[in-house]
Amino acid sequence: MQQYALCIGINRYSSRSINLLKVCENDAITISNILEETPFNYNKVQVLSTKSGYDFPSKYNIQNFLKELCENASEDDFILVYYSGHGSMQDGNQYLIPSDAHPADVESFINIIELKNIIKESKAKQKLIIIDACKSGADLTGLKRLESYIDPTKVKEIFSDVQGVYMIFSSSKDEVSWEDTSSDHSVFTKFLVKALKGEEEGILKDSILTVESLFEYLSQIIPRYSRTACPSKMTPVSYSVTTGPMMLANFQNLDKIPGQSIYDVFVPVGTPTLTYVPREKESEFLSVLRRPGKQIYLHGASGCGKTCLYETVMNENKQKYIMVPCKATYDNLLVLNVSIYFKVARKLPNINPDANYAIQIATLEHDAIDKMVEDLAKENIVLVLDDFHRLPASVMREFADTVKTFVLGGAKILFVGVSNTADQLISMYPDLNERIDGIELKPLSKGNLLKIIERGSEILNVKFDSDLSSEIIKQSLGSASLVHELCLSILEEIRVHKRRKTVISIDDMNLLSKACQKVAIKQARIYKTIYSALSYGRRKAKKYATYRMTMEAIALMDDDRMVISEDKLYDVLRRRFGDYTPPRYNFSQALSHLSKIQANLKEVVSFNNLTNMIEIVDPGFKFYLNWVVLPTIT
Repeated sequence: MQQYALCIGINRYSSRSINLLKVCENDAITISNILEETPFNYNKVQVLSTKSGYDFPSKYNIQNFLKELCENASEDDFILVYYSGHGSMQDGNQYLIPSDAHPADVESFINIIELKNIIKESKAKQKLIIIDACKSGADLTGLKRLESYIDPTKVKEIFSDVQGVYMIFSSSKDEVSWEDTSSDHSVFTKFLVKALKGEEEGILKDSILTVESLFEYLSQIIPRYSRTACPSKMTPVSYSVTTGPMMLANFQNLDKIPGQSIYDVFVPVGTPTLTYVPREKESEFLSVLRRPGKQIYLHGASGCGKTCLYETVMNENKQKYIMVPCKATYDNLLVLNVSIYFKVARKLPNINPDANYAIQIATLEHDAIDKMVEDLAKENIVLVLDDFHRLPASVMREFADTVKTFVLGGAKILFVGVSNTADQLISMYPDLNERIDGIELKPLSKGNLLKIIERGSEILNVKFDSDLSSEIIKQSLGSASLVHELCLSILEEIRVHKRRKTVISIDDMNLLSKACQKVAIKQARIYKTIYSALSYGRRKAKKYATYRMTMEAIALMDDDRMVISEDKLYDVLRRRFGDYTPPRYNFSQALSHLSKIQANLKEVVSFNNLTNMIEIVDPGFKFYLNWVVLPTIT
């Protein structure tokens, strides 16, 4: 059996003399999303809505999409038509009002008889029609209103010769259907959504939702709710010409269905499981992890998958670890380490649950550190110091001695950062040179990024066009996180939220453009402050606005370029500002101070004064420059 649905929601009308509505399009879109998800899993759901991005609910489109749906259905198939918008009765005829209708031209309306004739021709033996359209009345807030109304009794007469049809109306004759002020739906659809989600007790009979039990629930709850929440009472009405119960969904095994939500598949933040691509460095990481006395420094560009790698490897090998985010001061770092350690350690076996160590912000007793080292070594617990690169050099210098205590005590530390800050640590304590192994994680290759898209597509039963996939990879700048984010946004745009029964092809490049803009706006919350700080720079350098010009030059680098020499960046600066270009000395000084400006911020740009290379270490920042900053540079 195949299941087809046409969901129509109309808020806005071409004619200004027809009152605008507030929630109809949201009604239709919400119903369509539910029908596409488990346990309904409709084979095709077509949405016509005045909301941007959807097919326009004109008279022509409504009739033709309904005709196509009915012609494609076979005897065993199920058809559902949902309408939320204005209704009218003129000269005894019943009408739905499409978005391009004109009140003075009844021919621009959709006669219910026309819809009946289309539906009657369908071979499908089961057809459910839900109409959330309302009678006229005084000009009251929330009223779906025109100069006349839909009369359910008359509609029943029209459909009397159509077999296998079940109709539900939001209100009876001479009643008003109301928008719900406490939600984004009409009163009727608010409870319809609850019913379809199986949220209310008594709706499901042996975990089966039928049209009959659905209407039984709506006919009881809506009148009761409307008496107190609406200006007047609402009473849903039904009509059927069916030979038996009409089943909508089986909720029985809903909790046993594996997660197939797009949010389980594409995971921009955290460790994906369904689309994780193994890394070449996993075996090397595991080898160092098992080697006694060796500390690990895992480094690479932001978003290259460092957290995914260490979490995956350590979880698969049942390695206990405690992750601690690094703070800007030595005291705060140690206090955080120890306090988190003891909080977690009490839950681990063979560690004294009654341990009570005096920990203060300003001072930290050495016996507490020694005890922590002893317990970590004894229980084989790895201490993970995430974002270690964010620590200022002065803090690293203080922390180096503590690291030596860990090493000598047999405890293991995993340092995680965007650049090889371990070199700075070793330069302060050369004795650590043989104790720390650096593992550099490169960004995922284009082939591996493509695997993420392909695996996600297979799970969700969608197919990204090869050209679209290539462009997603290009725009992601080598970041697996951005690939996940862009794929997620594209699927949200086309209203795919869970695995589909039938495959859907995605080849519209405009979808990617919209996704990039959406993600960039979201990223701006993170990067706007950082960009402003880097553009403002240091006060004494304001004479030539050097920092602002330098940041504009970085923004003007090629879209997918992440590394550039100082000389080439200065050439970009001169082409951009001509005679206003700051002197080379000021430019070089600005580059050398970028790390200091980012000391308490997320590091996005680094400058190596030995190689004179500028690197954007965070692909998300370059993405922000490409889609938010660059369009504003004239």
